[in-house]
Amino acid sequence: MSDSPRLTPEFEDPLQASGRRTLFVRVGIVLIVIIAIALGTRALMDQGPRESDRVRHPAGYSIVAPHGWSPDVVVQSKDPAVRDSITLSPDNWHGVAPYMWVKRLSERPDIAKLSATGFEKGMFGSRGAWISQSQPKIHLIRQAVFQDGENWFSVGIALPGAEGLKIDQWWRFALTFRPTS
Repeated sequence: MSDSPRLTPEFEDPLQASGRRTLFVRVGIVLIVIIAIALGTRALMDQGPRESDRVRHPAGYSIVAPHGWSPDVVVQSKDPAVRDSITLSPDNWHGVAPYMWVKRLSERPDIAKLSATGFEKGMFGSRGAWISQSQPKIHLIRQAVFQDGENWFSVGIALPGAEGLKIDQWWRFALTFRPTS
């Protein structure tokens, strides 16, 4: 036996302990939800383009939409510079949404204008193209302008905020463009 005095344990107020546990549970739930959303988004992106999500325009060209995105197919554009188009956007998105497009242009673009507005010669898949990437406002925009046969096309994607960090993952969908079915 020891002659040292016994220390009495300090008892914690049960209400404080309960409040702290509630706080930890709430923080835990928030973290789990954030992780689940991040993993779900990553899983969707890691799937990459699925041929079953290919959207075809009546004019013959097509592109694979990200799963859960819907097309707006325009057969006759109101824009005189565009003959027809496919625009893709997500079905369910909170905040400013990304979007993708394929536009069949009405005529050959002015190459000097493309160059003056930041387009550079590059490749779109295996095609020579004029490529641009810019962030004029909220969206990071990447687009390619190229000729296929008699037709000129603009294929691009606009990504808001942090989605722009994943531009190369999203660009995989743009690269699924086909001029004919």
